Amino acid sequence: MSSDVPVPDAELRYFWDLAVCPLTFDIVWNLCHAEVVRRSRNLASLHVLIVPEWEKGIEYTSQYRAYDRIIDSNKRKWRLHNVIIPCLLLMPGVQKITVCQSRADAESLWKVPSRLVFPPDYSVQSPTLLEHPSYPQEIQSSEYFHIVKTPEGALDYVRDLLARRAGGRRTVTITLRQYDFAPDHNSNVANWIRFIDGLDPAVYLPIIIPDTESSFSGLPADLDRHFVFEPAAWNVHLRSALYERAWLNMGVATGPIFLAVHSPKARYVIFCDAKNPALSSKLELMGLSTAENPAFCLEGQRWVWEQDTRENICRVFREIEDSKS
Repeated sequence: MSSDVPVPDAELRYFWDLAVCPLTFDIVWNLCHAEVVRRSRNLASLHVLIVPEWEKGIEYTSQYRAYDRIIDSNKRKWRLHNVIIPCLLLMPGVQKITVCQSRADAESLWKVPSRLVFPPDYSVQSPTLLEHPSYPQEIQSSEYFHIVKTPEGALDYVRDLLARRAGGRRTVTITLRQYDFAPDHNSNVANWIRFIDGLDPAVYLPIIIPDTESSFSGLPADLDRHFVFEPAAWNVHLRSALYERAWLNMGVATGPIFLAVHSPKARYVIFCDAKNPALSSKLELMGLSTAENPAFCLEGQRWVWEQDTRENICRVFREIEDSKS
C-alpha cells in the first residue's frame, strides 16, 4: 500500500476530556488540529471520545474556574448535547462519537498505540488540555483549515427563510457576544445597533444572532425593530447554514463565529481588539499576527484588528460595499 493512502479502519482517537476541557466552541479549533494530525499519520478517520468529569468534581485549569462558576452542571450537560456533539457532526473527518459513561470506560478505549491517541501525551489518569493550539503555515492552508461542512437540510431551511424574509436583499448577520465569562471580549451592542440602524432597508436585511447564554434574559429594546433569529443561537447547524447563506457575517471574535472561520463558503468580517491583553495573548498562542489577515482567510474573509466602534464598523463595511460595486 502506498504510504500516502490512509490505512483502512485506522482511526485517531481524540479524547475530549471534561476534566480539563470546557464545553465551548473551542472544540472547532481543536478539531482542526486533530484533523491535521490524522492526515499526517495517514489514518482514515477521527473518533471523538467524550470523557466525563472526575467523580470528585470538575478540575479545570485556572482559566476555566470562572467559566465553571457561570456554567453550572446542568448547563454543561445541555452544552454537551447541543453545542459539542452538533459541532462534531459538522466535521466530515469525524466518523464516530463515543460519550463514555465513566472514566474507566474511557481508559479501556485509550489503551491503543500512542500514534492513535490525541492530544499528544494524553492519558485518562493525567488528562491533557490542548489549549489554543498554534497553526503553522501548513495547518492554515484551505485544505486543512476549512473543515466545516453544513448539512444540506439546514442549508435548505435557511434558504427558504431568506427567500421569505430578504426578498432579494443582501443579508448581513451580526453575531453578538454578551457573556458573563470574559466580559471584556463582549460586543459593543450599542455600536452594532447604530450601525444596522444606518443600513438601507431596501438593500440590506440585517439578521441579529443573539448570544446563547443571554438570549433568555432579553435583548436591548432597540433591537426589537430588527430581525432577531434566535433559532441560530440554539441550533448549531442552523447557525452554520446562516453563515454560509448570508451575504456577509459580522461580529467580534467569539466562539460561535468560528463556524464561519472554518467554513470555505462563509464571507465574514471579525473585529478583534489587538490592544486587549487577554485577546492578544490568545492570538499569539494561535500563531496569529495582528499585522495582517490570517493566512487561512479566503476571498471575502477578513479580520480587523480594532475595536468594534461604530466608526470602524461603518468604515470596513463601506470598503466591502465599494469592492462589490
